[in-house]
Amino acid sequence: MKSKHILFLKIYILVVLLINSPFIRVNAKDTRITTDSLNIKDARTETINGTIYLPLRNIFQSLGWKVYWSSKEKSVKCVCDNGEINFKLGSKEIYIDKTYSLMDSPFIIIKNKSYIPKKFITQQFGIKARWNKKGNIIITSDKDTTSVTVNGGNNIVIVGDGIIVNIFEPCNVDTINDMISYSDRLLAFNNPEEAIKKYNEILDNISKDETPDVYAHVMNNMANAYSKLSEYKQTKRNISIAIKYYHEAIAYYKDIEDTANYSILLNNLGSAYRVLCNITGNNSLLKTSIDLYRESLKFYTLTKYPMDYSLIQYNMAKAYSDMDNFDLSIDCLLEAKEIFTKVLEKYTIDKSPSCYALIQYNLGSINFMLKGIYPLKGSTDNLSNYFNEALKVWTAESYPMNYAKVHQYLGYMNMKSYENSDIKEYLYTAKEEYNEASKFYSLDRSPYKYAEINYDLGYVEFLIAKLNNNEDSILNTICCYQNCLKVFNIDEYPKHHKSTLSAIEKLNNIKEDVK
Repeated sequence: MKSKHILFLKIYILVVLLINSPFIRVNAKDTRITTDSLNIKDARTETINGTIYLPLRNIFQSLGWKVYWSSKEKSVKCVCDNGEINFKLGSKEIYIDKTYSLMDSPFIIIKNKSYIPKKFITQQFGIKARWNKKGNIIITSDKDTTSVTVNGGNNIVIVGDGIIVNIFEPCNVDTINDMISYSDRLLAFNNPEEAIKKYNEILDNISKDETPDVYAHVMNNMANAYSKLSEYKQTKRNISIAIKYYHEAIAYYKDIEDTANYSILLNNLGSAYRVLCNITGNNSLLKTSIDLYRESLKFYTLTKYPMDYSLIQYNMAKAYSDMDNFDLSIDCLLEAKEIFTKVLEKYTIDKSPSCYALIQYNLGSINFMLKGIYPLKGSTDNLSNYFNEALKVWTAESYPMNYAKVHQYLGYMNMKSYENSDIKEYLYTAKEEYNEASKFYSLDRSPYKYAEINYDLGYVEFLIAKLNNNEDSILNTICCYQNCLKVFNIDEYPKHHKSTLSAIEKLNNIKEDVK
């Protein structure tokens, strides 16, 4: 099985683009400065970590600015009439007319030439970048109306304030591929917000009609990024956007009969609908999820793709469990468990550490689900062993969000174990695990996870209060639920908002008992 099918949250596609036409038409004003009157020699773009850089001096001089370099300060000052912009080497910080501002990427020097991010140029001069697949990048002002014809390929054309400048070597095929690869890496390393920014930059440079394959790839991974982001913040909004983008990508892959990517997208879409159901309480979405999972299994069969097959079976088991259809959930769980156990022989911690950690985490989750639904079919092993194996790879330093996820699940597992046994050690272990996970979920960066952890911690403190008639635990519970309501508003999280208010009502009854 090819590795691109292993992790269902991301799909990599080989992008091949052709550059054919030598003619481009753009709109501009009548006033123009031709390339013959400008010094544009060796004005090549550079791509660093997925960011396109343009040569500072060429751009600013072409737009009528004077450029001054200070070797002592390692800075550049650009002056035009009464305007002034100051850049400092290696810094994102700039001063525009003595007013502080910030670029997305730092000012750099390559081979004694100063470079600044393309995005700064487009923002500062009110112009928009678009790549048209024909080897040129067209940067235009939305106000321009006069037709301009540019002959030849491999140009950057800047149209703004009546100025046209040609600079050689723009966003070509390699540049777009570099941007996509960098964006995909950001997503793979759990940085969905930055990935979304980069994908949007790519969308500014491509056309759906002219490069449908690239557009579909970006739509797919934009959906994956929003799906991942929904785990941390604005869940209803972000998962709804993900669903929209999944549908766009699915339409393309279905049309070209790319069954592999079409089928894995069906699985991703099914999981997105499950998330939306969890947030809104609309249980009809679970049937949609299951139908999508079943459709994806027509391609991802056990014989050809055992890993993907087991992942989809596991997803389907969770959907059946959410529907309280426990018999079908058990069938899916047992099948997924058997396959995951077998594939561990192939995906060892030495050869495939990421897959090894994912499988161990899933086996722990599956066995815990089985133990809760049907104890006789659950594992009799110490379930924490699976999660400890996953933590050998998912360390706090290397995979902080996965590390936190494991500890959050261990907290949930110990909390449920207490409910089933009344052994108080489970309860205090649950509190420790939740506290460990909470270190990685701040209100600013991960509001949904922050609220989710506080809700679980609040419930643990609530159980401790009942167990010990402990007033401190009641105060801790109140604090946790108040933190929840900072995020769980009725519009974005209606189901969670209702659950939190219900928990607060139960807490009030306990407070009276303690008094």
